[in-house]
Amino acid sequence: MEGVFNFLKLVEEKKQDSLTRFAGTALFFEFLEKIKFPQNIAKHFPTCKQGYPFGNILLSLILVQLLGGESISDIQILETDSGLKRLWRKLQKKGWSFLEAKLRRETNRTFPSPTTLFDFLKRFRASKTDTPSKIWDARLSPFFSSLEEINEGLCRMELNDSAQGLATLDMDNNIISSDKLCAQYSYKKEKSFAPFNVYHKESDLMLHSSFLDGNVKPGFGQKELLAQALKKLPLKIQEVFVRSDSAGYQTDFLRAMDQGMGRFHRINFSVSCKVFPAFRKAVRELKEEDWLTLKKRDEKGDEWETRHQVALVDYTPEWNNPHKGDSNFRYIAIREAINIQTRYSEKGEIQYDCSEDTEKKLHLESIGGKVYKVFGVVTNEQVLSLEEVVLHHWGRSGDSEKVHARLCSDFAGGRFPCDSFASNAAWWHISIIALNLTTLFQRFALQGKLRKCRMKLLRFKFFHLPARLIQRSTNLILKLKHNFSCFEEVRSRIHHLDFCLC
Repeated sequence: MEGVFNFLKLVEEKKQDSLTRFAGTALFFEFLEKIKFPQNIAKHFPTCKQGYPFGNILLSLILVQLLGGESISDIQILETDSGLKRLWRKLQKKGWSFLEAKLRRETNRTFPSPTTLFDFLKRFRASKTDTPSKIWDARLSPFFSSLEEINEGLCRMELNDSAQGLATLDMDNNIISSDKLCAQYSYKKEKSFAPFNVYHKESDLMLHSSFLDGNVKPGFGQKELLAQALKKLPLKIQEVFVRSDSAGYQTDFLRAMDQGMGRFHRINFSVSCKVFPAFRKAVRELKEEDWLTLKKRDEKGDEWETRHQVALVDYTPEWNNPHKGDSNFRYIAIREAINIQTRYSEKGEIQYDCSEDTEKKLHLESIGGKVYKVFGVVTNEQVLSLEEVVLHHWGRSGDSEKVHARLCSDFAGGRFPCDSFASNAAWWHISIIALNLTTLFQRFALQGKLRKCRMKLLRFKFFHLPARLIQRSTNLILKLKHNFSCFEEVRSRIHHLDFCLC
């Protein structure tokens, strides 16, 4: 058959026992060894008497997501890579005892089969003999705590290494569509799951996550979720600032933070408040001189005005059983002028030339002959100015939502493999561990654009590179054609790391 290249001839390569297309995994394994991640796995997943150890299976699932796999069956792609399998067997001889499988019959497989991986995820289902936990869902077995403790170790390692005593926690409830039988219909009228995440901004790590059904109310269990996340912060963290969307506008949640939770006597917060009719009335009663133009400043120090204006609102929320501490809350109104035509109805009421859904979403108000979209923020922070509170609060919608997008797109967190709620919850938390490990690897081992790039570029320039592995006595030599200087620099940085999980 003739094609574009009439001279092209396809010939199968017979000698493939030393080739790999995932050369970057060699340095990633060295990074894991340096931070003593294998010891952390062995601590929570002890070796078994028969079959593949749980630590072997967990690291295999992390490797699948790291290298771009979207499902459990993609482990077969790793099984066909002879160079990667040689690296894996070398790890077993170098002290990674939790990788050594104990099988009754000899097999040519190096990585666990898809069936073994599915059986591993089934172990996270709660049995009839398990005691229900107050910390997580009753459908999850006590075995699930091991995943949370491993991720907690990663976060503590980074936080202990940091010199900052302030932790900014972003809380967000996300909807992930799924066609699994165990998924529930959300308010978007589609079957989904709703993981509730706590993101630590300073370290860029996912501190804690609660895997929930899609039909739960936004903000469900937010107070309890924050209490669990606070326990995972090291003692050197003395101050916490919490940011949340309007789902966190709950009376008991706001009061609990203001009065203190756990070892923290008071937690500062900024929460998007719901624009009730009483709040809109208070905004309309503000004078024009009460509004301040919001200004932004870039890294160079240059300042410019935005289209937004902020003002302090004299607003008393319609809560039951008001407390004296509620007077500490500051309500900040935010308005932005938009170009929407208005008209008067037969009853003399102002109407907007837009859909009712748009009017409801933007909270449109006509003030001084102009149309504004109005939002609000409530905070107990008394030191920062109105502009500083609003700009700091808006930072929540940038980083935390990007991390959630990375979990669902860069990794396989959004592609659930099972019809079991517990198994999918375990898959989600394994994705979080893979994400946090990659974030730490980028920060401490890489430089330049690779430190903050998305996984698409990182795989293209670092992980998905061809190489040949050659055995020389007890040494393993990695022969590269491209990016040799980059690999040398990365290995040097890993060698000089002076912190670990222990």
